[in-house]
Amino acid sequence: MKRTLTLLLCCVCCLTAQETPATATAPDTIAEALRKDVTFLASDELEGRATPSRGLDLAAGFLEKRHKELGLKPLFADSYLEGPLLADATKASLHLHFGDERVELNSSAFVQPVTMPVHIERLPWRSVDPLVAARTSAERSDAAGEVVFIEGEPNAAALARFARLKTPLILLETAPTVEFRTRIPMVVLGKELTQRLRASPTALVSLDVPAGKQRFASNVGALLEGRDKKLRERCIVLSAHYDHIGRGKAVNGDEIRNGADDDASGTAGVLAIAAALARTPTRRSILFVHFYGEESGFLGSRRFAEQPPRPLASMDALFNLEMIGRPDDIGPDCAWITGFGLSDFGTRVAASGAKAGMRFFEHPRLSKMLFASSDNLPFAQVGVVAHSISAGSLHKDYHQPSDEAQTLDYTNMAKVVRALLVAVRDMADADEAPAWVPGSKYAEAAAKLR
Repeated sequence: MKRTLTLLLCCVCCLTAQETPATATAPDTIAEALRKDVTFLASDELEGRATPSRGLDLAAGFLEKRHKELGLKPLFADSYLEGPLLADATKASLHLHFGDERVELNSSAFVQPVTMPVHIERLPWRSVDPLVAARTSAERSDAAGEVVFIEGEPNAAALARFARLKTPLILLETAPTVEFRTRIPMVVLGKELTQRLRASPTALVSLDVPAGKQRFASNVGALLEGRDKKLRERCIVLSAHYDHIGRGKAVNGDEIRNGADDDASGTAGVLAIAAALARTPTRRSILFVHFYGEESGFLGSRRFAEQPPRPLASMDALFNLEMIGRPDDIGPDCAWITGFGLSDFGTRVAASGAKAGMRFFEHPRLSKMLFASSDNLPFAQVGVVAHSISAGSLHKDYHQPSDEAQTLDYTNMAKVVRALLVAVRDMADADEAPAWVPGSKYAEAAAKLR
């Protein structure tokens, strides 16, 4: 796919003055809205929506605009966007303390500027072997936030360990040549500074890089407040990840992994359900959330679960839509739920779906295998009843340039969305919230959460 698409920033799902809730949720209306949203999100213009990337930011802006058009409230205080801020490398400063002498260096002294804000005050410097340092830090629970000075080039394995800990690194003289995208603060000192440090074993180092205004990437979220005075403080979360994997090795001249099914389909599904619910609120509030970084280890959903805009204990369930556009191996009019037997979520969704002519079931192989493979996992780990819903398989176009908008079955996708709309509404209006089956680690986490 080598065409360039113009930005489709139109509200294709929202209700107009001429539309009624019935016409807005008609199968043909939903199918056309899904097609338009997926066509934009999976276009070459967005370059595969890698985390982070220009294409991902374009997608975030598109989602933000759509939520505004639907009249939904910002989820993150006064903003629809939330994510870690990048460091402002132009304001970076490094202080070397040689006894009473204090040497201050501005950002021009950094060969490689840091990528995350950091403030390290007067720590002793000591050069170490990178693998040993990474192994030692990984074994320590208090290692995050300290600074590590590395002499010699760190390899990918060492950097991966530091990345998990977010440990700031100061590299002496040698810049890394391994290709490794990391958000950890990393500074490379030149030869002159390195030699002076080597000659001063008692020197202290302070590093300060403030946060800037640009985000590394953003979760996008909106709120539909519930209509029930008692239940509106509780909520149902409807989510999907809007990132994909960017570019890769070219196949038939095409290197962009467009990610139409994975997961522009789920993202478009969330938008369609949001549009249908926007003017007819449920008893509970609904949080509509689009995560970044699922393909990079659930970065966005983990951040959301660690820094939730509303208390986790108020979240009664999470519907995570993951690849709902290709019924290749399971056939039409059905979808499967991950971790089906871990809670009563699956049976409740199945009962709701049956009213809409949709079969939600436990896939004999994938339901168990993929429960821990999407953005529901960070929520389940802290006790929120959270499952993913899929309407297909890991098909031949999965993570390939051929996962493009024209390969999706929008008629069936609309049926899945309409059935999920019924299921979300039923759960949001019910007196009782779903619960984990007693005895599991998720049930134990839920007990602690309460």
